[in-house]
Amino acid sequence: EEGRPASVIAVDFQWRHLAAGRAHGLACAAADAFSLPFADGGVDWTVSTLVFHHFSPSENRRFLKELSRVSRKGFLVLDLRRHRVPWVVVSLAGRMLFETRVSLLDGRASVLQAYTPMEADRIAADAVPGARAQSHFPYRILIRGPGR
Repeated sequence: EEGRPASVIAVDFQWRHLAAGRAHGLACAAADAFSLPFADGGVDWTVSTLVFHHFSPSENRRFLKELSRVSRKGFLVLDLRRHRVPWVVVSLAGRMLFETRVSLLDGRASVLQAYTPMEADRIAADAVPGARAQSHFPYRILIRGPGR
């Protein structure tokens, strides 16, 4: 909107997952989320989607600290919210939408492993001063935090 060019760098631990980004012309980096290959404040913003529920609370504190370290302006983390409704939806609709039973079971497990907004907020506040988590529609959690 400001007429400034923007660069996007897709980061994933598995280089195979980056194929879609490369196919769309994105710069890609295979890297560990706990040790990103960027200088302190080396990027304006970091954005993460649907990975928070894969980590323990202590791992998520390390993850958020790392996002804050490399972000000059801040970070956003969007993830699942643990709740009965999305579990039921995945259980019922997943039978029609997912191609394999493994995908259905993984979807259910992801919802069960997800954090509540209060749990995510506690993790965020412990990790990075000023970071906050809040409920986001539909059944998601958005964690916002400052950069360096």
